[in-house]
Amino acid sequence: MKGVLMRRGAVVSLVVLFVVALAACGGSEPPQPPDALDGVEGYWLLPATGGNLLVRVEQRDDAYFVSVDGGPLKRAEIADGRLVLPFEGSGSRNLEFGLDDGRAAVFAYVSHGVNPEPGEPTGFFWRPYAVEPVAAAKYEKMASAKADASMRWELLRLELALREWAKRHGGELPAPAEVAEEAAFGRWMTTESAAFEVPWPVNPYTGEAMAAGGEPGDFSYTPDGDSFTLTGTLRDGSTCSAKEVPGA
Repeated sequence: MKGVLMRRGAVVSLVVLFVVALAACGGSEPPQPPDALDGVEGYWLLPATGGNLLVRVEQRDDAYFVSVDGGPLKRAEIADGRLVLPFEGSGSRNLEFGLDDGRAAVFAYVSHGVNPEPGEPTGFFWRPYAVEPVAAAKYEKMASAKADASMRWELLRLELALREWAKRHGGELPAPAEVAEEAAFGRWMTTESAAFEVPWPVNPYTGEAMAAGGEPGDFSYTPDGDSFTLTGTLRDGSTCSAKEVPGA
């Protein structure tokens, strides 16, 4: 059960692992990045087995903001002419975005250190993987689908945690007010149960902690005796349930 619950951003994680695994299969000297980032702004696609990686880059004055797989735009660090992609929960920075001989690419390396400095790969292998430009409309459609998939996985993690709570509390479910990151159920889920600790679900559209409500990325939880109803709101305002996750 815990293995299923830990699938935070499952679609993104599969692609990240695939790219890093490719980097570990063969080596090359770290490429020398350009001094400028002209040409990286736009919408990009990295085709990969197990799922595509989507990257959006937006420039605002001298700053760059990056969105990965339909997530929120986040300000990126700039290191040696590359953008450090703001992946969540990766443990260490292992993907960057920039130009390789004038062509936009994702750079992947295997790190042997914890949180290495941006632009200073510590692994033996470093490879650029060329990305393809994507039209804005096509990107938005693909990114929305990936973010919606992440929303369903986050909802599944919350649903399984609610079931586990009931199992450990004589069948009693938490009150709606307790199902929040800083409330009793949230503290138990993330810190108090050594055998169950998992991160609190994340709203894939905002990057913030998932909360009760009716906006995209919010959830609705209603207990009814020894059962409950749990739904989430997708980007377009429609609702979903954890039962829509394949294999759930």
